Amino acid sequence: MRMFLGVLFSAILFLFAAPAYCYEEAVITFTFDDGSETIFTNAFPILDKYNFSATLYPVTKYIGDDSWYVNWNQISVLGKRGWEIGSHSHTHPDMTKLSDEDSAQDIDLSIRTLESQGFKVRSYASPFGEYDERVLRLVKTRFLYHRKAWGGLAENPEKNHYEIPAVELKQPMTFDDVKPLIDRAVKEKKWLVFLLHAVVETNPQEFQFSAAELEKIADYVNNLKIKVIVFSDYFEGRRKK
Repeated sequence: MRMFLGVLFSAILFLFAAPAYCYEEAVITFTFDDGSETIFTNAFPILDKYNFSATLYPVTKYIGDDSWYVNWNQISVLGKRGWEIGSHSHTHPDMTKLSDEDSAQDIDLSIRTLESQGFKVRSYASPFGEYDERVLRLVKTRFLYHRKAWGGLAENPEKNHYEIPAVELKQPMTFDDVKPLIDRAVKEKKWLVFLLHAVVETNPQEFQFSAAELEKIADYVNNLKIKVIVFSDYFEGRRKK
């Protein structure tokens, strides 16, 4: 019964939250998983230079407790600059390997932790990009939207807002690799969601992306006048231009 009520509640919220209009042109979303401090020190200044906001999916257990992660003050700054703060779990487990009870406890603790800091949690990104139908049922009782970790451009996202694809930006990718995706999004008038983990100034390693290459991407997007939105705004802030 609890799960049924949760699904019903989620569906009702979605219907009221999402206006009836889609974006008629390409839109881009930058999302960041885990919560590396480099998101604040390197990625944030680049995006903020162009007045772009993004979505952060932090692992809540480690916020402020590990020097690798952002702290609450930094997250607060991001929130005040229009960033969305979503859930990426509390401990970053592979939910497909946990019981329903353990998965629910971990997700719920993440939500409570973020809400205790004043954030309204609307969306979720699965740790490791791993989920199955069982996990998705738990997600649907707690969130309005769910982002995957792969899949390319979003095709008809209104029809399934719990499996929104993304394109991961990581070493050894460069602007030249990403430009055709942006051009395709513009041509096909699609939603392009980028996923990043850490943004470094020199010598990017696995799951890291170059700050210089991110700057090139942001500058290109800005020059093309492509609208940049946070993840949930595709549904909640979408409107005809």
